Amino acid sequence: MNYLNVLKKCCLFFCIASMLLLVSCNSLPSELPTSLKVDLNLKLSELTEVTAGENFANQLVTTIKNSGVTPVAETVPIIIEFSISEDFIEPEGVAMPSDTYKNDALIINGRHEVQTGFLNDTTITPTFDTLSIPADTPAGEYHICAWVDPANTIEDDSNRNNNNDCIKVNVKAAS
Repeated sequence: MNYLNVLKKCCLFFCIASMLLLVSCNSLPSELPTSLKVDLNLKLSELTEVTAGENFANQLVTTIKNSGVTPVAETVPIIIEFSISEDFIEPEGVAMPSDTYKNDALIINGRHEVQTGFLNDTTITPTFDTLSIPADTPAGEYHICAWVDPANTIEDDSNRNNNNDCIKVNVKAAS
């Protein structure tokens, strides 16, 4: 066998291998499957009663878990927001701050950056110095709601339905 035939066979082999690789690369999915994405879950502890205008941060436990396979990039801040609501329907998107009572408004000191570079299969329990409902909030039954990533900045979150939680709480009038 002469060198020219060997060279032709090698070129043919590499051409076929290149075409197969090109076809297989073009058939790859354009995005990660759901099972390989970030999946942030948020859960609030029970809290039965708070007084308007008083700090309740040390009474509320907030747990955030990334149960997905992919970590959240270190350059992406993870934001959590707390709001007060008259119903059990969590407000969509970013809550607006207010020092006076407004339904579905951000509670006082209710927006926090909790962590960046959140690894997969990791749970964090952030602590907050202060969280309070405006002092002019009328006494009654409300819901304290929390959202992780309310502005949808974490693109690969596979399930946005578990990024929030609301708990029923009795609000006493400020003294």
